[in-house]
Amino acid sequence: MWHETRVGDICFSALCTILMLGLLCARPNSVLAQDTIAGTWACQSISGGAYTGRPCRLEPWLKLEEGTAYVWGRETGKWAFEHKVLTLSKRKGKGHLDADGKLIYAYEMNGKQYVITLYKRRP
Repeated sequence: MWHETRVGDICFSALCTILMLGLLCARPNSVLAQDTIAGTWACQSISGGAYTGRPCRLEPWLKLEEGTAYVWGRETGKWAFEHKVLTLSKRKGKGHLDADGKLIYAYEMNGKQYVITLYKRRP
């Protein structure tokens, strides 16, 4: 009887350990996404208003900091990336990553609609 109880305890302990490891390793989708989206993004192209068809090399970079703060030119605020959608607290609009890993952000500014494509700068 002692042997059966001991084997049962060992199996229970092993099962609990496996479950705890799974819980510790599992991270919400938004956290994983933040790990990949945080960083500095530079403008590749922009469409909307007078900017359509013009190079945007001189546009300010979007800096998504690890702690969910962002800086885009003079604009600062908080960002979130949940369910594969980027939102910025100070800018109306939404963004997403395309198949090539580029950030497509559609927003409104001064009554005009813009779509900006950004690429991630490597450190």
